[in-house]
Amino acid sequence: VTGSESSHYSDTMRKNDEMYTFLGERSDVVSFDIFDTLIFRSVGIPTDVFLLMQEELGIPDFRNIRAWAEGDARGKCYAKNGHYEVTLEEIWDAVYKDTGMDKRKGMALEIETELKVCYANPFMKAVWDKLIEMGKDIVIVSDMYLPSDVLAQMLEKNGYTGYKKLYVSCEYGKNKAGGD
Repeated sequence: VTGSESSHYSDTMRKNDEMYTFLGERSDVVSFDIFDTLIFRSVGIPTDVFLLMQEELGIPDFRNIRAWAEGDARGKCYAKNGHYEVTLEEIWDAVYKDTGMDKRKGMALEIETELKVCYANPFMKAVWDKLIEMGKDIVIVSDMYLPSDVLAQMLEKNGYTGYKKLYVSCEYGKNKAGGD
């Protein structure tokens, strides 16, 4: 690395060291979100996962069908439970109702597709590894409809191991944005 590249690399390393020091000295427990923090998707926007599924299924407009089904499931959940935190199964109940698609096969394809497009954020992976090395307790919180066992598989596949607890909004009926 030479010239300005060397300077940029040095600045990045210094910022990483400052973050490790800050987190290490001031925190016993560190929490992370999953998507767009620990994990990136190799698609432009999250609903592009449904576009990939659409190609696999050969169903025109599946991307919109799946997105609409999620909105429908969230509306029904709010009417019934007073919150919008739905499960993947509830979303696929709505897909089945609207299309007759096999719910189990659809859920399996969605999980498989998510696992294929997800990869570790290299910067946060370095932070994670350092925090684990420092012996910090790590908690993960995600506003998501995928079940915790799928998210745990995704995290493990991408090298995120050693955390203490994984909280997923759909399993608690509460979300981060609402402070619940």
